Amino acid sequence: MAYIQIGKTKVQIVNTSENDGSDANVSQYPVESGAPITDNMMYMGGQVTISGLLLADSSSKAEQAYKTLVDSQKNVNWITYRGRIYLKDAVIQSISRSYATYENGFDVSITLQPMRLAKSVWEKIPQPPVAKQPVKPSSAVYVTVQPGNTYWGWWMQYGTAIQTLRDWNKWPDRFIPIGARARVK
Repeated sequence: MAYIQIGKTKVQIVNTSENDGSDANVSQYPVESGAPITDNMMYMGGQVTISGLLLADSSSKAEQAYKTLVDSQKNVNWITYRGRIYLKDAVIQSISRSYATYENGFDVSITLQPMRLAKSVWEKIPQPPVAKQPVKPSSAVYVTVQPGNTYWGWWMQYGTAIQTLRDWNKWPDRFIPIGARARVK
């Protein structure tokens, strides 16, 4: 008794035989002496062929189980097979059935192909440490307003445009408060 698991669904099979093998694709061309032989041979993985009976309580349930297997093949779902041979991360390569004298099932032959999952190495590129830029001390110049100070006088003394002085200090020309701090540069 064995089963094929597709997600959370299990399909039970009375397996009469399980066959497996190992295949490799070997180069048909001459190989340089001293070159790594692994460059000229590729492991293909071994197929597993299962022959047995797909039986259920009724013929319709057996048909439904077969349909589940065929849908898994069409949708290329990952399966797990547990029998004498254990396969994880495999796909159904071929499936066939033949009706015999069983009322509640049929003979089935399934070929499974194990898939090797690649392990990709993602390395985060280290970012060079960024030195914090020193905060440049403000070169702004402030004065305490004295009686008689005007925007025009600050323009003459510090060279800052009158409109810029108005934008910085937000006071009307005729009402600059005495004793307040005013930015002049």
